[in-house]
Amino acid sequence: MTEDAKRKVRAELRNAQAAFERAEVQREKVSTAPRESFERAQIAGLTLREIGEVVGLHHTRVGEILGASSRLIADLEGQPLATSYRL
Repeated sequence: MTEDAKRKVRAELRNAQAAFERAEVQREKVSTAPRESFERAQIAGLTLREIGEVVGLHHTRVGEILGASSRLIADLEGQPLATSYRL
C-alpha cells in the first residue's frame, strides 16, 4: 500500500472515530432525557402511575427506568442504593 493510500485510510479512520464519538454523545443525551424528566415529575409529586399514564408506559417500567439510573449512580459513586418511590 502506498503512503498516500495509507494516509487516506488513516484520515478515514479518524473521521469514522469522530463520527462515532459524536453519535455516542447524542445517544447519551437522548437516553438521559426521559429519566431526568421522570425524576423532575417525581420531585413535583407525581406518582409512578401518573408518570406512566402521561408517557404511555406501565408504572413498573417507569420505576425500572428510575431504579436503573439510581443503581448506576450508586455504582459510579460507590454509594449505597437509596431509592424512594411513591407508589
